[in-house]
Amino acid sequence: IREFERVYQQAGDASLAIMVTGAKTGFEDLQRGRIMIPYHIKLLVVRVVLGEEIRMRQTAGFVELTIGTLEDLPRALRGGLI
Repeated sequence: IREFERVYQQAGDASLAIMVTGAKTGFEDLQRGRIMIPYHIKLLVVRVVLGEEIRMRQTAGFVELTIGTLEDLPRALRGGLI
């Protein structure tokens, strides 16, 4: 949650924030942290979980993109979610 506070302090006037995290950060932690960032800032959470397939889900407060390795990121961002 401290990371969310830092994002707001350093980029409170941004329109988009991208958080990169790993498998140990729980979905509930992301939801709690999202409350700390004003809703005018769109939030993309990139979760790197070794071996996972690329998937994206839209939640009420942010978009969560899960990838298996950082090498998957370019393909995922180009829309290669399958």
